[in-house]
Amino acid sequence: MAAKKKPLATAKPRSAPKNSAVTTKKSTTADKPATAKKAAPKPATAKKPAAKKAPAATAPTAKKPAAKKATPKPAVKKAKKAAPKPAAKKAAPKPAKGGTPAGLAQQLRKLLEGEDAPSIHAKGVELFSAITQGTKGELHLGLLAVAFRRAGELGHAEAWVDFGQCLQNGWGVDPDEEAALAAYAKAASMGSDQGAYALAANAYWHQQDFAAAQAWAKKALRGGDPVGAVHYLLGRMAFHGQGVRANKKKSYELHETAAKRGDSDAMFELFAMASTGQGTKKDEPTAVVWLMEAAKRNHPRALFNLGAFHAMGSFGFAEDLEAAASFYEAASENGHGRASATLGTMYLGGKGVRKSDKKAAEFFERAEAQGFDVQEFLEGLG
Repeated sequence: MAAKKKPLATAKPRSAPKNSAVTTKKSTTADKPATAKKAAPKPATAKKPAAKKAPAATAPTAKKPAAKKATPKPAVKKAKKAAPKPAAKKAAPKPAKGGTPAGLAQQLRKLLEGEDAPSIHAKGVELFSAITQGTKGELHLGLLAVAFRRAGELGHAEAWVDFGQCLQNGWGVDPDEEAALAAYAKAASMGSDQGAYALAANAYWHQQDFAAAQAWAKKALRGGDPVGAVHYLLGRMAFHGQGVRANKKKSYELHETAAKRGDSDAMFELFAMASTGQGTKKDEPTAVVWLMEAAKRNHPRALFNLGAFHAMGSFGFAEDLEAAASFYEAASENGHGRASATLGTMYLGGKGVRKSDKKAAEFFERAEAQGFDVQEFLEGLG
């Protein structure tokens, strides 16, 4: 279920921050489309501060277990065929396990008659999961917000985090950023690491109060940071010298910790840093491994870069326009506007795909909907 409004922060400690990186979002490793042999794309740099965007929302969840470590292994360069494959298209949504939104909503109403906070919160999370699986239960979002607030008032700290997300995104309630922050603060005061992380992310992304972001992030670490979100945020600040003295070596170490716990944004940053020798020695094989790990998790920028590398036959990949188109499409499906626009040009020229003005128009329209300036993009291509 798409959020109605971009949140101030996610309640990871997740998929959040989604799509933010040490390198600026406007200067990816291969930020320009490539449909024929041209000069190799410029490597990602990390000289400019990141775009001031909020991470994407994540579903209300209980704490998640740590992801398996993804230790980098040397990548084979100049393979005859493209080794990585684009992410498979999403299958049609299946009914949620445990029941339909209507059934779960009925169970939740029954629980609200009592005072079992953990059960109310757990059933609310279950209902949210059912709704996000495409089972058309948005009419129950109001009940969901009521349930999270009720569980919070009964003493469940994580319920306050989830109620804060409802307030940020307008899920069943009117959007109220100030109230969302207050909900996170209540969670943090009750010892919630997720509440502390949400406050850290808000202080970083929206208030640019890096001292506060550092303080809240360190409190969030007390929860163990099982999915790496906190280490990723600290890695960003170490790289840019925000709230602490800049230390790229330390930044690399923090990103590596986050990546090994499953954070795809951190994986992408390790690719950027290893490929350019920032914070570590330049190591393109290891950089490619981290890029592919991020792509496996549908990281939009990683998918876009793989598309560009295949289109241009660079960075150790053989030129393969069909593979490039597949990666661009995967990136497009995950919200990457430039990938959508690039696919549009490929359909116009019939490069890597069957020529189709109709498909080109569809991808240009999608790019615009994703906030990408297609007209400027096309003018830049000449």
